[in-house]
Amino acid sequence: MENNDLIAYLKEYYPCTDNNKLTKILNIPLWKLRRIVSRNKIYKSPEYLHKQHAKLMHVKKQKYLASIPELQPTSEQVNIIVGSILGDGGLDYSPRSKNAYYREHFSTQQREYRIWKAKKLANLGFKITKNNHLKGPSHPFFTELSRSFYPNGRKEITKDNIKLLSMPIGLACLYFDDGTLVINIRQKKKTIDLNPRITLSSHYFTQEENIILSNHLKEHFELDFNVKKVPFGHGYCLDTGKGSTIAKLLELVRPFAIEIPCMQYKVELENRYFLIEEKLTSSYKNKTIKFRDLSTTPNNYSLQDETKIITWKKEGMTDKQIAEALGRNYWGIVDKIRRLRKEGRL
Repeated sequence: MENNDLIAYLKEYYPCTDNNKLTKILNIPLWKLRRIVSRNKIYKSPEYLHKQHAKLMHVKKQKYLASIPELQPTSEQVNIIVGSILGDGGLDYSPRSKNAYYREHFSTQQREYRIWKAKKLANLGFKITKNNHLKGPSHPFFTELSRSFYPNGRKEITKDNIKLLSMPIGLACLYFDDGTLVINIRQKKKTIDLNPRITLSSHYFTQEENIILSNHLKEHFELDFNVKKVPFGHGYCLDTGKGSTIAKLLELVRPFAIEIPCMQYKVELENRYFLIEEKLTSSYKNKTIKFRDLSTTPNNYSLQDETKIITWKKEGMTDKQIAEALGRNYWGIVDKIRRLRKEGRL
């Protein structure tokens, strides 16, 4: 039986003292200490238990933080992620994680494009899942992005988070995700005009958010998009038929489309012109097909310019080389060469 002095001591010090410290002071094993306090119904104080719980949580947190791999995304990788968040991607939380993760569902037809993204982001832990998802790991980096892009529980564009879209590769991801290149056909008495347009399906953003995106594209990339009203989503998207903007956008994103065969149709305006011209020529033989010159440069050519174009083309120079030699827009040269061929001069 325990003596009264020991019981009195434990009643005073056991509630607020660590057990290991008590065993050393009293020179008794831990199992005996536990048996004594149990028999005499001596318990730890609520304050002590609270303090111990806080210590345990701190240790667990430190262990968790130590287990998180360090992510140091490059500016290019941040742009890929941000451009994708503005497009088809998103951020979410799994039930067992305190941190957000990146996720993006895609169709089989665009698997090649998502594989390209996964390779670019491989060192950040991005992978393609069996059910056609591009997924990144749960990590504080994505939690910070989630706080920026989902401040009120839904994806939003703000004047601050849009600044993260700063490189052509980020613009390319936004365009490949949500951009559409179309050619409008307008018939006149003697001509058929082909006018390209580009639309960004940004209708899941509000009018104010589309204005922020439009202003950013203008200020940072020199792209002039209009905020257009549409009958779905939040009612607005971005759209442009301005030649210089279309030419500039295609120029900026083309290097990345070259790496992704399934995305090349979004930049191959010349092929679309050719197919439409071929189809219309057979149906409207008496009409001239005119291509929109995607430049702000006047489309007039001197006789000397025309002679150079004809000579260089016969010598095997590409349309791009001729455009550079004359200091003209590529699509203007494409249109001029087609007209020279129709006139039988080339």
